[in-house]
Amino acid sequence: MSYEEYTKEKILKPLNIDLTQSGFRLADVKNRDDLVYPGRTVRFVYMIYPSLLHISFFIFPTYPAGLLRMLAHDLSKFLRMLMNNGYPLLHSFSIIEIKKVVDDENICQYNPANTNNSFPPSIQFGLVWNWRIMDDSRRFICQRGTNLDSTHLMMINDKNTIEVIILSNGNRTLENQFSTKVYNTLANIQLMLFDCLE
Repeated sequence: MSYEEYTKEKILKPLNIDLTQSGFRLADVKNRDDLVYPGRTVRFVYMIYPSLLHISFFIFPTYPAGLLRMLAHDLSKFLRMLMNNGYPLLHSFSIIEIKKVVDDENICQYNPANTNNSFPPSIQFGLVWNWRIMDDSRRFICQRGTNLDSTHLMMINDKNTIEVIILSNGNRTLENQFSTKVYNTLANIQLMLFDCLE
């Protein structure tokens, strides 16, 4: 069974994700108008930055979810699965492993009561996901991805009760003030949504 077939049969179908609205290639998606095309403004970018190396749309190695495209509603099903201790895809032990924090060479179970009088770093890494600690000490498990003209941020609060997904055509690929402003704006929107929902 190919990776693509495995993904469809063992992941997308059990999560009730519409296979006509998701896939690894744009040709897999029946109605492409429902998707955001990340390269929509690429021609404009190359007019501004003519020396920018052109990389084909399908060769971005850091594209969110490894080129798997789907609707935001379907993407939220992955977060709900994580919030539901892996049901219906994973065993709850797998979710525990995903949420474990890897600190240098030590692996420690996340425990909000364990402060040991030290200030935790703003990011702690787990398996695929990472824990973010905000300035107000709130903790979120999150995942993000970016490429030219496409950024996503997905977060779940540490109480495991609220998920927020932000999808944007904001460009974070350049190391400049604009990219920083885009990310900070998206993160602030996300935190305001948590403030509203908590």
